Amino acid sequence: MKRNAGITLLEMLVVMTLIGLLASVATPSVTAGMETVKLRNSAERLAATLRLARERAVRTRHYFQVTVDPQTRRVELRDLEGDFARDWQLPETISVKVDRPLLFQFAPDGSVPSLHVELENSRRRVVSVDMDAFTALPTVTETK
Repeated sequence: MKRNAGITLLEMLVVMTLIGLLASVATPSVTAGMETVKLRNSAERLAATLRLARERAVRTRHYFQVTVDPQTRRVELRDLEGDFARDWQLPETISVKVDRPLLFQFAPDGSVPSLHVELENSRRRVVSVDMDAFTALPTVTETK
């Protein structure tokens, strides 16, 4: 006896139900993963801004300032003796864990302040950006 090739309606409904169940289970973890990626990228961008401030201060022999404003979630890099300025904003789901704006100055001799900034996402994950005055290199670490 020859059977028709193809699928039945019942088989198709079972497969579609399984796909729907898998999608509903996977969606929350994908969303959480995206929030973690945004948090990590924001911290890496802040670290890059701090590195740039130091490099430009040494190269131009000017004082530079990085401002991190928790209310507007804006990060600003400014040449205090010239006209260079760059700014960017943290994503809406990322907050800075302080109550007042943070100001960090970078001197022309390459000296930097020791600094610590914590960023938090909507899922309460925290990443810190630290800069050691001795090494002058910013590091990004996830806080448990």
